[in-house]
Amino acid sequence: MKEHIAKDIMNKEVIKINENSTIQELAKLLLDKKVSGVPVVNDQDRLVGIVSKTDIIIKGKSSPFPLFFGPFENYIFFESKEALEKYERELQSHLKTKIKDVMTKDVKTVNLDTPVSRIANIMITNNINRIPVTGKEGKLVGIIARADILKVIEKIL
Repeated sequence: MKEHIAKDIMNKEVIKINENSTIQELAKLLLDKKVSGVPVVNDQDRLVGIVSKTDIIIKGKSSPFPLFFGPFENYIFFESKEALEKYERELQSHLKTKIKDVMTKDVKTVNLDTPVSRIANIMITNNINRIPVTGKEGKLVGIIARADILKVIEKIL
């Protein structure tokens, strides 16, 4: 039996974002499309990074989001009106941050002919959930998620 390769299982309809978009635009995209991360491309549609929900919260320079949630996790308490106003200013500033400032730049990728077994190994070894597929000149042509690997395994069984 012939081993499947990336082009056999990849999703060609890639949800992506431009590196000059903002965190606010990214948050809307992730929520609207119900995904946890997307590839980042430049104006020539070349892959330049990958970004996830975690990047929005943690990697933002001086992220205004609390890193610990206690028993009242649906509420954020402020000591004063000034503290609330400061938080709102920081949040607005954070939401204007460019994707290129928070994305992961060292992205693991595969090409169209990479065997699925190799793709699975890359995902497991690097603890990643999705891997972009690039074509000529680093252009993004597809994406493979862990669920796509499971679909291949299911067909074999």
